[in-house]
Amino acid sequence: MGVSYALRVADAYLVVLEEPLSRRRLMIVVGQAEAQAIALTLEHVALPRPCTHDLFRPLMIGFDIRLERVELSTTDEATYSAMLHLERAGERIEIDSRASDAIAIALRMHAPIMIDEAILDKAYTAVTAEALASVREEDMPVDRLRERLQHFVDTEAYEDAARIQKIIAQRTKSDENIGNSQ
Repeated sequence: MGVSYALRVADAYLVVLEEPLSRRRLMIVVGQAEAQAIALTLEHVALPRPCTHDLFRPLMIGFDIRLERVELSTTDEATYSAMLHLERAGERIEIDSRASDAIAIALRMHAPIMIDEAILDKAYTAVTAEALASVREEDMPVDRLRERLQHFVDTEAYEDAARIQKIIAQRTKSDENIGNSQ
């Protein structure tokens, strides 16, 4: 869903994953570099030189390796890990990973990110309104903002729709300025 600055953890960010149908959310605390790698992919920003996570896509394509999925798990209530499920020539390989790295790679490879129902249920019941509010609209990807804009238009919440429309306009204008300066 997006990346936001973690208000309660110094120098950390929140990656917010959302299940499409139920809208249940899981928030994972990540470092600045991983947050940036995830945010750049969500925003479809291409850097002049590839970052580490960007190297995986051409390597995997070049060696005909397919990322089938990423599965997130937890060792305790605050620590998440992941397993990359790869396939090459009929052979299946599992690679242990940090959750933040696995998410960054899955986004680049357009692979599904899977979470055990029990983890999602527990995380969802633990999420408070304050935690959900920590994902600022200014930090959401433009695609997500457009969905939110449509929801506000459909429900005739025109003041909220105008606010979202202004954020989208500012973001797309900023993106154009970045493109023009390169």
